[in-house]
Amino acid sequence: IEETLWLAEGDGRIVACIFAKPHPQNPPDLYFGRLGVLPAYQRQGLARHLIEVVEGQAARGQGFQRVVLAVRIALPQNVRYFQSLGYEITGTGTHKGYEEPTFFTMAKGVERG
Repeated sequence: IEETLWLAEGDGRIVACIFAKPHPQNPPDLYFGRLGVLPAYQRQGLARHLIEVVEGQAARGQGFQRVVLAVRIALPQNVRYFQSLGYEITGTGTHKGYEEPTFFTMAKGVERG
């Protein structure tokens, strides 16, 4: 499965990134992960912009029905952030080595223009 990387640059260096790929278990979904923004560049809209780029890719006739991600349960502020962008919790999952769920799966339907 091919994965796509988007980068944001600032002051001549990479300051944010996001990866996306067709979901391995459900190819109609586009999965994104590894969203990261350097601390000095947070709260400037870079994460939201990168997410919008991924959502735009899904909406541009790529055939994806939803954009999905996984968010650690231990990071409720991240869960709230994605909910504020229209993502809904669709389930839970457990990382290897844990007995209790460690992450939420979240999804947002693709809007067609």
